[in-house]
Amino acid sequence: MGQISARNLTLGYGSKKVLHNLNLNIEKGEFLSIIGPSGVGKSTLLMGINATTSILGGDFQVLGQDLNSLKNQEIKALRAKIGVIFQGFNLVARMSVLNNIASGMLANKSLLAALFKYYNRQQYEQVYEYMKVVGIEAEALSRCDCLSGGQKQRVAIARALATKPKVLLCDEATSALDPQTTASVLQLLAEINRELKLTIVLI
Repeated sequence: MGQISARNLTLGYGSKKVLHNLNLNIEKGEFLSIIGPSGVGKSTLLMGINATTSILGGDFQVLGQDLNSLKNQEIKALRAKIGVIFQGFNLVARMSVLNNIASGMLANKSLLAALFKYYNRQQYEQVYEYMKVVGIEAEALSRCDCLSGGQKQRVAIARALATKPKVLLCDEATSALDPQTTASVLQLLAEINRELKLTIVLI
């Protein structure tokens, strides 16, 4: 059984079924691309992996956890192991690249440290390493509203990596980019998958 597995899985919202009788097995370190027309349930599957949709039938396991039986705190702990990259970047525009990436660490900090955005030297050094991975270190102190679309997506990828995820979910992460930038971001994700052995599911 892989890191993510589904058997006869039906997902939906409330009682509305969107995905029906899905069977799926994703191994650790695999890079899976999901391709299909709008409305077939691609994003619903990603939301299911992140435990944010209703399981209306079948079995669904993510990172060894049975999603049918998880309680709220267990769901929160599972989500902390899953990084998500969005189509719209979801960055704080007026904040620097450095601090946007560092915000990926907030879930693992105390409430007080999170409120005041306190990071120690070791954490900032880790952020710099993530910036180097995605090739954005030269823009460390730039505000994110001054970046190109491709640069913003690289920041979003680095922020997701800062959560130290076991699985990285990419929900149409390149659909707002031009073809050349899309190719460079996809190449970057392939390199991250290969070098970090990180499981990636890409819409």
